[in-house]
Amino acid sequence: MPKEYKIISQEDDSTFQRLEKESLEERMNQLAADGWELHSVTCGQVPGGTRHNEYVLFLERERAME
Repeated sequence: MPKEYKIISQEDDSTFQRLEKESLEERMNQLAADGWELHSVTCGQVPGGTRHNEYVLFLERERAME
């Protein structure tokens, strides 16, 4: 069955900006309830005036039959 993917960065999702354990667990459980599974995580430097690292999550799930 075909897969679909979702990319979430800290900049895109306020839950991930705070990095609070309880909030992250709740958000990940919401995504899992929608069928999303964590595929991988990476961390990269974001260019700009002040350099900081940003986590990016890659999720996947089975694509619904249309």
